[in-house]
Amino acid sequence: MPNDSFSDEQHANPKSLLDHISDDAPVIDQAREIGRRCAEVGFEWATAAEVMKKVEEELRELQSETSRERQTAELGDLLFSLIQWARKQEIDPREALRLQMIRFKSRFKNVERLAEPFGGVAACSLEQLESFWQESKRIQP
Repeated sequence: MPNDSFSDEQHANPKSLLDHISDDAPVIDQAREIGRRCAEVGFEWATAAEVMKKVEEELRELQSETSRERQTAELGDLLFSLIQWARKQEIDPREALRLQMIRFKSRFKNVERLAEPFGGVAACSLEQLESFWQESKRIQP
């Protein structure tokens, strides 16, 4: 991933493989770069399936936590693991999220349209909205 924020060429003797990853870079980019650098030295899951097992483990850990502090830490672990899975699959997580937001907005606009005859989304029950959401997903998978 060419990015000047991550270039070690300008730093002759880094103390750590992870030195000189700019804290100013977007966090998704930082996570991908950390994973890439670690993979270069063999600190990497062998397959995407192994990474997915880690994702599932992190999700279970997140679900079991009750304190905000531990939930935050486990959410970070889960997001980091998902980004590593995406890196291994050569999927850009930024693009995946961007496309999801487009789909979500389009689907939600359909929900709003379907709810309009019933007084709009604010007047509908959660059950009605979920029904409209499922209909919207059928219209735009």
